[in-house]
Amino acid sequence: MYEDTEHAKKRIQIMNNTLIKCLKNQTNQNFTWALMSKPHHHGIIRSLYGKEVLFFNGSSKFKEYVTENKFIIQTRHDSDDLMCPEYVQIIQDEYNSNKFRKDPFLIHFQPTINKYGTNSFYEFHTDYEQLNTSSAFISLCPQNSTKTIWDHVHVAWVGQVPTIIRNKNKRCVSATVHNLNTSTKLTHKDKLIK
Repeated sequence: MYEDTEHAKKRIQIMNNTLIKCLKNQTNQNFTWALMSKPHHHGIIRSLYGKEVLFFNGSSKFKEYVTENKFIIQTRHDSDDLMCPEYVQIIQDEYNSNKFRKDPFLIHFQPTINKYGTNSFYEFHTDYEQLNTSSAFISLCPQNSTKTIWDHVHVAWVGQVPTIIRNKNKRCVSATVHNLNTSTKLTHKDKLIK
């Protein structure tokens, strides 16, 4: 959703080297990628991804679309972060193991943190389970409700659904630190994974 073209170009380059690369490498390609983006960036993003992308100009249109089309899983993922090649498969397996639930539920992942352009990964300083909150790496399974993944900010889902399934794979997702971050930073508490 960037207006500044130089900033946007840099961010799109980071997205191509992180999220888009990860989406292309998913072992399970049974998903639709929806992205909030300004119309003047649609062409470049589409050409980098090489597949169909659903574009939205804001969360209200996204909410309408996923509710009307009854998406059974909605995953939230920042445009500069990483996911393991099995991420989509793991989410779908978690859903299939829990689809008996009548109420909406959340599938949550604890991230690591990585330094962009390196192969350095760190244990993330925030343990979301211990703090009884949720990270940005979440999937909502609305179970015939009108809930959408954009109904709440990612840290505010506790108490909004009866069940949060906390996936134990701590190496599946990673928040990326780069020179355009506004909030994700490495701290002295983030320990290098060897």
